[in-house]
Amino acid sequence: MTTRRYIRGLNLATVLVCLFSPDQARCGEARASRPPYQVVSRQEILDAMRQADDYDPTATTNGARFQWEVIFHLAHRAWERDPRGAPLFIDSERWFWAFMEVTGLTEGEMP
Repeated sequence: MTTRRYIRGLNLATVLVCLFSPDQARCGEARASRPPYQVVSRQEILDAMRQADDYDPTATTNGARFQWEVIFHLAHRAWERDPRGAPLFIDSERWFWAFMEVTGLTEGEMP
């Protein structure tokens, strides 16, 4: 899979997560008084990805579990900082490069 295609898939996943957020009222409330979202840094993504160390995140069967654990970790950290904070924006390109670094894969080896 090419880098561009992988990133497009992650962008679609991000949009779907935002669209199906169970707390739309809170999202509107956050927009009115705060920045629309919190940008997650590459270092935060790396730290969250490094938390999942008891299985191979590159295995197809582990993909959903790995993504869920990373997003859960990022959301939990954001909630600890500010329980009424803005939604997170996880940039797909940062995710891609962090995943490459954590797994040790090259761009051509990426799933």
